[in-house]
Amino acid sequence: MSYKTIVVQLDTSKRTAARIDCALHLARHFGAHLTGVYSDFTLDPRFYYERSGAERYCTSFEQTCIDRRARVENMFRSRLAQTKVAGNWVAKEGYAPISLSRYSRCADLTITGQHDPDDPEAYLADRYPEQLVLSAGRPVLVVLHTGAMNPVGAKVLVAWDDSREATRAVHDALPFLQLAKRTVMITIVGEADKRRGPRARGLDLVQRSQGRVRESSIARLM
Repeated sequence: MSYKTIVVQLDTSKRTAARIDCALHLARHFGAHLTGVYSDFTLDPRFYYERSGAERYCTSFEQTCIDRRARVENMFRSRLAQTKVAGNWVAKEGYAPISLSRYSRCADLTITGQHDPDDPEAYLADRYPEQLVLSAGRPVLVVLHTGAMNPVGAKVLVAWDDSREATRAVHDALPFLQLAKRTVMITIVGEADKRRGPRARGLDLVQRSQGRVRESSIARLM
């Protein structure tokens, strides 16, 4: 299993460059095709009581949006050329969570950002990352609005409770688990899980991962 098609969400926020770096690193490693999908906050015209108000707003703001989008496109295309990663640029109009979901559903991995309270340019919609994860149906990697991710995927933390959701998450993350230098699994064991035996505690998953993961260990929270 590998990621052969990667989508990265781009905007005018300060962390866009970090997302591009993360996406290029993974695209090079997996030999993947990278699609940069530009998204920006779109004001719902229903916000206005009169149609003329929405038209005035859109007309005055249109050129500013075009200029900002061009700067991001130039940065993305130049980085593609420098790293020689195969890719393409897409600028999709419309409500960002919906348009991004459509591209994510056809990709092996989507890389996106999150809301930054100190950067208004990072805002796309309320609970945007959660909407994308639930609507895409495919693996989503969220680049946090703070901190470093270099090298991305070097250390992996798996939260395990023997559920269907955890099983799906581990399966979708197999390329990361194989890439990681160290993988740590955390299980939260309650009284019911103690009676269920070692499976709920993740011991069987750790044993089966031997040979597929470089190094693994298990931490248990009571």
